[in-house]
Amino acid sequence: MNTRGLSLPLESSLVSYQLEMLRQAALASLECHTTLNKWDGALVQNTPTRNILWICADDFSCEACQPYGNRIAQTPHINRLATESVRFDRAYCTAPLSTPSRQSFLTGKFPWSIGVTLSPTPLPDYELTIADRLRRHGYHTAAFGKTHYYADLKHRFDKAIDHRDHAEWLETHGESSLPPSTPNGKVLPDWRPFFDPAAVWLNSMVWPYAASDEQMYGTYVAQSAVEFLSKPPVEPFFAYVAFHETHSPFHFPVNFEYRCKPECVEPPEPRVEHSKIPEIFESLTWKEKQGIIASYHTCASYMDKNIGLILDALRKYKLVENTLVIFTSDHGYLLGQRGRFEKHCCYEPAVRVPFLLRVPGDTAGGAACDKLVSLVDIVPTLLDFCDIQIPRELPGRSLWPLVIGETSDWRRELISHYAYNEEACLVEEQWKLVYGTGACYWDDGYQLRNPVFGPKFELYDLKNDPDEVINLAETSKEQQRAMRMLESLEEAILKTHINQNAIASRGGSLFERLNACLAPPEILL
Repeated sequence: MNTRGLSLPLESSLVSYQLEMLRQAALASLECHTTLNKWDGALVQNTPTRNILWICADDFSCEACQPYGNRIAQTPHINRLATESVRFDRAYCTAPLSTPSRQSFLTGKFPWSIGVTLSPTPLPDYELTIADRLRRHGYHTAAFGKTHYYADLKHRFDKAIDHRDHAEWLETHGESSLPPSTPNGKVLPDWRPFFDPAAVWLNSMVWPYAASDEQMYGTYVAQSAVEFLSKPPVEPFFAYVAFHETHSPFHFPVNFEYRCKPECVEPPEPRVEHSKIPEIFESLTWKEKQGIIASYHTCASYMDKNIGLILDALRKYKLVENTLVIFTSDHGYLLGQRGRFEKHCCYEPAVRVPFLLRVPGDTAGGAACDKLVSLVDIVPTLLDFCDIQIPRELPGRSLWPLVIGETSDWRRELISHYAYNEEACLVEEQWKLVYGTGACYWDDGYQLRNPVFGPKFELYDLKNDPDEVINLAETSKEQQRAMRMLESLEEAILKTHINQNAIASRGGSLFERLNACLAPPEILL
């Protein structure tokens, strides 16, 4: 429920707005610049055909990933890919929510720039995705799994497979009965978040989905991608493979049960006041938390198996030497930190993501990069790799300088935004500011029992306090730093905001402008 009392734009305003956006897009297409294509160097100089494979997980946390230090995760295929890749240790999403994050990194623009910050918002027809851009340059484009366009845009790919195709496949092949060896005979009930207790819809029971491996949607997505790789098109290809794992309720097939046992899991201490834990999680017991984390890790192990099928297919069909591989997630996920099991906030486990990049030939394998990287950097990186002009309108940067170690001139800050709470964070090398307007109460299911209205300021020293426990915003020593970062946050969002002119023309204080920027642009300001 929004307490602002704001209304949706009138139809006539929407038409004028869309026409103006189309005009600006057309002008921007004429103002492209070309980057020096360093991908023509030693690493890929013998790669005349440059394919792209982008694997994307859902709600996948660095905290559950072997390459990022987790010792109980069973992800050998992701681990293998990491040994052959550049690992970005400080990669961030632009929004800790699937719809805005995916539409952002697929277009290479910020969510607040394209007007997509809420879950049900469809991708605007006039926005170009990386698939659109590559297709115009002769690429065969394919999507397997989740795009989160919230519109039927399968026609914008040469090939597209999603849950509807899986449903048809099940009808054709029949849903076989469960294996007789199901360990405890229990399977997941229907997923009913916020109707059932959190312990149920977060699968603290560690029950499998009612299907065998070959029936699972994730396996169908992987096998469809393998089939595509087995008979690649004549043209260079762009293949986007997006799994639903590791989204709750953490699906895994019956033959994956007990891959991670709850008793082997040590949930983190909340390290915050009980009043700051969302009400939905307050009653979770220690044992239930163990079960939730075990289910998550089992789900990750199942996803890793499917990733292995795809990586093996690249080798089997001799595509490794001319295919760039990216693995990332749409955003992160809190696995008990701050007492939460979700992503709807701007704390590190929610906004920081795993990000691996393997260049053709595996020659850059095993390197790690600690520079600040945003998922909006993926589109310019891929265009750079394909020797295609990078439009000036894209705010991201090609990652190639980081791949080859040229890191002297790189960004010093980045931003993530969660519109439902009207909050955003500004991340620097050492410091992080989290600011929330406190002007509205959104019923997203993760409210505090006694929410506090009014502006929220949090400042963390990530170098000395990586778990974000000690808020330094109100200490006299750091007030000046917090104010400087707040000004930087306002400036960075406003200059890329879809309603920049309307907000700027109002004038007002820094806080009034920033608050307007953080409100969902889908609602007429």
